[in-house]
Amino acid sequence: LTKIEMLGKISKGIHAHSLRKLFPSHLGMRGLVTNIPADEPDLFEQTHQFYADACKQLNGSVSEGILNILKRSKFTVRFKIPLKKDNGEVVLFDAFRSQHSYHRLPCKGGIRFSPDITESSLEALSALMSYKSAVHDVPFGGAKGGVCFDKSKFTQKELSRITRRYLIELAKKGFLGPSKDVCGIDIGTGQQEMAWMKDTYSTVIENTDMYSSAVVTGKPLSQGGIEGSEEAGGLGAYQVLRWFLNNREFCRQNYFQPSLKGKTCILQGFDPLSIWAGIFLSEKGCKVIGIVGENSSVYEPKGLDMVELEKYYTKTGTFKNYPFAELSLDSYKDHESVLYKKCDILISSNSERNIHYDNAGQIQARIVLEGANGAITHKAQKILEDKNIIVLPDILSNSGQLIVSYFEWLKNIEHVRLGRLTKRWEKKTKEHIVHSLGKNEVEFEGPSERDIVYSGLEEVIGVSCKEVFQTAKAEKVNYRTAALINAIRKIAQTYNDTGVMYQKVLNSLW
Repeated sequence: LTKIEMLGKISKGIHAHSLRKLFPSHLGMRGLVTNIPADEPDLFEQTHQFYADACKQLNGSVSEGILNILKRSKFTVRFKIPLKKDNGEVVLFDAFRSQHSYHRLPCKGGIRFSPDITESSLEALSALMSYKSAVHDVPFGGAKGGVCFDKSKFTQKELSRITRRYLIELAKKGFLGPSKDVCGIDIGTGQQEMAWMKDTYSTVIENTDMYSSAVVTGKPLSQGGIEGSEEAGGLGAYQVLRWFLNNREFCRQNYFQPSLKGKTCILQGFDPLSIWAGIFLSEKGCKVIGIVGENSSVYEPKGLDMVELEKYYTKTGTFKNYPFAELSLDSYKDHESVLYKKCDILISSNSERNIHYDNAGQIQARIVLEGANGAITHKAQKILEDKNIIVLPDILSNSGQLIVSYFEWLKNIEHVRLGRLTKRWEKKTKEHIVHSLGKNEVEFEGPSERDIVYSGLEEVIGVSCKEVFQTAKAEKVNYRTAALINAIRKIAQTYNDTGVMYQKVLNSLW
């Protein structure tokens, strides 16, 4: 396939088979692409700062008691995982799971394998999962977990033992189950780890649970996964951008020409979310002109070929000397300069706190989309606002994976592939309508599972973007505060409808 042919097939759902080999899972191992100032608050404090900003705008419409409930995680468990390595050595790892809110069940959140995780960072991420789920009306509470180690230093067999032991410990402590707490992929984990988890739960922990496949999401298709999950994060980010840049009121207010066509984009980070977002944007005529990676960067004002660039990066491990670009830099001082080039859109993915007070003032993008949880610090947000740069926050923009994981969870609960019962009926109905008009030569196909996932994701994100846009307009606040206001109000409504005291009794019983 040529690039145009390949990109043209993206919306038809064929791309995953042809592009999966080009975007290997090792790109899920993410690292910092910028030096964070030592005096920037950590992710936990940063999340509370943004939460406090939203609470100030509520003007007493939500009770102080409920606001206090949402400030901290309900439960966080910390424990040790022993591992006997292949050489006989025994090592111990710190492991965690944080559950932020039970306003909806099950709790939902990814599992990280990273040497950088801390208890406080996981509490912050679990809170963001609660807010994110509420913004998009996904009926989950927030959670997050992980094991503190560098997976690159362990064999496949050792990783399997670590993963399975972690899941068993969660189950022993009551932090696991399709109706209690559902795990998913995150930094350092992927389909393989999810397959091990699902196998451990269904064969060792709950071998009589007919819904056992729903205990984790992000699984391979053979284990109950869902079509479209691999590109879900990037597709969600793309659909948020498409909604805003096709909204005439937003474009009129911010002096944009409606449409993605002709816009320019820079990616901060080279992970699956940014790669897929770049591909979807390219399909709609938006040029990806620069990428800032961990150890190098590349810039081409005429637009970069994402497929060819990923092939080169996979082969060499760097963007340096990429032949089809105006600039390809590898020193830290030089390669971060691509971040400060003029563009319409900057997608900041890869890791937390990428944009901070030390680099926010040099950014020249008109829109910054937060493609990673907590990618923009509180101080940086203020600097960007003072420069009239629009920020589309993480709890709105970095939600594609969450939404599609909800579809996968539903698929596992219902034990049927999406569209399986209606695909042929829809095909015959469309053909009957067309044939009745005398167009007998026209044939149709019913929607595939990927088609349904794409359509559902577009619907959920479209509704959420509209709600956030309307709240920002009514309350005269930025989009992050508007999204948090919506999330807090929805969670508060759930607590009020069931009764906060009753909820506390349930929590204590559990």
